[in-house]
Amino acid sequence: GYAKFVNQNLLSKTTGITMTLAEILARYCDTLLRKGSKAVKNDNWNEKLKNIMIIFNYVNNKDVFMKFYQKMLRKCLIDQLSVSDSYEESLISEFKNKCGYEYTSKLEQLIRDIQLSEDLTKQYRTYEKNT
Repeated sequence: GYAKFVNQNLLSKTTGITMTLAEILARYCDTLLRKGSKAVKNDNWNEKLKNIMIIFNYVNNKDVFMKFYQKMLRKCLIDQLSVSDSYEESLISEFKNKCGYEYTSKLEQLIRDIQLSEDLTKQYRTYEKNT
């Protein structure tokens, strides 16, 4: 049916490049949420989020999507390239609502770790400045 059609995409048929819908969607999310992306503005984020989740429903292997997305999110957060923490968190929240806590626990931990690292760095710089 439709899910099979979507998962066997035109990109892989025409270019010979094998990219599953899971990888394409993960790359789209990554591109959308990186600094410099003109694709996301406050007024259309909710619409983009809704569309992502519609496509996500058709992804056959959601674990493959998560591996790609987690890898890209990790790099984006470490390099401080995320356009908005709140957008990342709202996307993760949607994945959690759809697939459960276990599905997103590593992503949530990753965000907490990055935030903790930023807080500790700020505290250290303040301490260093005052001594």
